Amino acid sequence: MLKKLVSKIIPPNEEDLAKGILDNVDFDSYRVQLSKQKDIILESDGKLMPSQANGVSKTTEAKLRTLIEIIKDDIMQDEEMKNSIKKSDRQNAFIKFEAVLENSFLNLMNKA
Repeated sequence: MLKKLVSKIIPPNEEDLAKGILDNVDFDSYRVQLSKQKDIILESDGKLMPSQANGVSKTTEAKLRTLIEIIKDDIMQDEEMKNSIKKSDRQNAFIKFEAVLENSFLNLMNKA
C-alpha cells in the first residue's frame, strides 16, 4: 500500500517538502480493508494487566520501583552509612555505600 502512496507523491520543488503533498495525494482512493480475522486467546489465568501505549506492561516497572525504594530506604537508615558520608572522604564513603547496597540486595533476596 505504501508503494502505491509513494508513487502518487510528487516531490515539491520548494524548500518546504510538506507543502502541497496533501494536494498531490488522492486519499479518497485509500480505505481500511480487513485482511484477516483471528480470535484473541488469553494466556495463563486470563488476567489483563495495565499496558502503556507501546504495549509494555507496567507491572515490571512498578515492581522495580518498589524494590528501588526499599533499597534506598535501607541505605538512608543505615547509621554507619550516614557517619561515613559525614566523616569520611568520598572514596571511603563509596566503599561503605557498596557494602550497604550489597547487604540490602542480599536481604531482599532472602525475603523472596
